[in-house]
Amino acid sequence: MTASGYTRAPYPPGVLEHFFRPRGAGRLGSGPNILEARVGERRLGAELLLTVEVQGNRAVRAAFSAYGCPYLIAAASDLVEHVAGRTQDELGHWKWRAQAERLEIPTERFNRLLLVEDALTACLAQWRARGPDPRSRPAGS
Repeated sequence: MTASGYTRAPYPPGVLEHFFRPRGAGRLGSGPNILEARVGERRLGAELLLTVEVQGNRAVRAAFSAYGCPYLIAAASDLVEHVAGRTQDELGHWKWRAQAERLEIPTERFNRLLLVEDALTACLAQWRARGPDPRSRPAGS
């Protein structure tokens, strides 16, 4: 029990690490190489903005802005770490269940991970809609 009389369930160490030291918190500027996806609704308690910078067939860096519980913030921070240097195909294979296990996120908070997956999926859809980048093709093709 705390001084206020409420019991707080402790957060797993991975969630606390990302919550107190979030990676990529903020927003990347706009530009032709920036993908952006907003998912969730603040009025429902969870909203996530994911921005990803791409060059050729690789994501260079990512950033997030989130409104929600520590699980959402930790999951977004963890995803940002994963995105840098990955190709479209590699990011297309990202699954929230592996993240849930790694961060020890409880089942009742899996909906937060689905928001993170939705944001990544939306960014990937934008990336694919752009078509192949001529810089990512082998010379002579």
